[in-house]
Amino acid sequence: MVRPVSVAVVCWVVIAMALEAIVGSLSSFTHAALSQVISGPIPLSTAIKIGMALKVLEIVLAVCMLYGMAWSRVAYTCVAALAMLGLMAQTFQHGALILVAAFAVLRTIVIVVVLFRAPANAYFSSRCPPPLRASVD
Repeated sequence: MVRPVSVAVVCWVVIAMALEAIVGSLSSFTHAALSQVISGPIPLSTAIKIGMALKVLEIVLAVCMLYGMAWSRVAYTCVAALAMLGLMAQTFQHGALILVAAFAVLRTIVIVVVLFRAPANAYFSSRCPPPLRASVD
């Protein structure tokens, strides 16, 4: 089956946003801004490295989705949900992040909805091998 345009667009948007986040996390401005609003038990530099690793994982999962691997959209949904939980925890501590959190949650919901619509379901199910069935003789 041909990849739906919506799946291709979502995957490339995920790749572009992850690359933007990786490049942005390398700037000193980002470090200074995050040090003002992020607090937690781990150092800021470690948190940024973890965030960059998650963004690399998002890129890998988006590429796998482009190739039609059904497990990758489920894995992306789980990673995105965990990221939203982490963002919510920081938002409750720092009210200044409420708009950032709202945008991130809205963006994630839109991406996940597109990945689980009927055309996407047909695309991903056509790429999966049929389940093994025991023959009854």
